[in-house]
Amino acid sequence: MPVVRIDWAEGRTKEQKKILIESISEKIHEVTGVDKSRIIILINDFPLSNVGMNGEQRG
Repeated sequence: MPVVRIDWAEGRTKEQKKILIESISEKIHEVTGVDKSRIIILINDFPLSNVGMNGEQRG
């Protein structure tokens, strides 16, 4: 059973996440033949204040 984990900064809408989950699940099914009911997508939203880039805190 494939498990896909997406870690990204918060700010996407529920609808954007829904479309992303559907798209990723469809592509995995298309490429591997795994039934979509066996594909798990985990989305972890984190605050920008928890992100550092180029030595600086974001957010």
